[in-house]
Amino acid sequence: MLSDIRPELLVYATEVLTCAPERVVSVLQQTGSITTWLIDNGSALAIKDHDETLIMRDGFSPGDSRVRPVTLALNRVMVSEVLGLHGSFPSSRFFVGFGFPNREEPHRMVTHCETSSHSPVRLRLHTYKDLGDAGFAKVRAIFEEWFPEATGQGFHGEVFDCPKFSMERFAAPARFPYPRQLGWEIVMPHTNEVFFPWLELFFQLRRRLPKSQRVALQFV
Repeated sequence: MLSDIRPELLVYATEVLTCAPERVVSVLQQTGSITTWLIDNGSALAIKDHDETLIMRDGFSPGDSRVRPVTLALNRVMVSEVLGLHGSFPSSRFFVGFGFPNREEPHRMVTHCETSSHSPVRLRLHTYKDLGDAGFAKVRAIFEEWFPEATGQGFHGEVFDCPKFSMERFAAPARFPYPRQLGWEIVMPHTNEVFFPWLELFFQLRRRLPKSQRVALQFV
């Protein structure tokens, strides 16, 4: 069973940073003990504050109203307007607090995990737009290029164990307040619990797809 309360991992697209990630890390290290990871070859920076905050799925932190030094330090190295979103993957390791450029709102990406277990995994990559055969083929190609890397060398010390998967086109009608869904459904019958491979997939899709063709990640 996946935990309903997890440590928070802060993940910022590098477009919201006012200096190089290495400089951001140097500033944050002055606040205390942190661990950082560059995601998708530098398109995002993930930050783990060892003065740990446990949060729920929506970002609420029960019984903790502190303003952390890391948060104050981030204000010095980020643009003034940041679009903040929360996300989840089928892993108890973290919930994610994302930071994206505010201008990204019309093309924002989300990741949401509705399942209570890390295995099996049913992942839907979807959008409300009809991307056409070429657009949906691009989404599939990104996943299929990510998969052998995730199951081979892995990402940040985590190797995804998934012997096989199936991938089919997916469509669901609009259900208020949500629009229709068009895309791919990927079924992975047997998987281990990982976090960073999913985070890498998220940012690879974000970077490689045109803004107007970005897809949501939904684990059901």
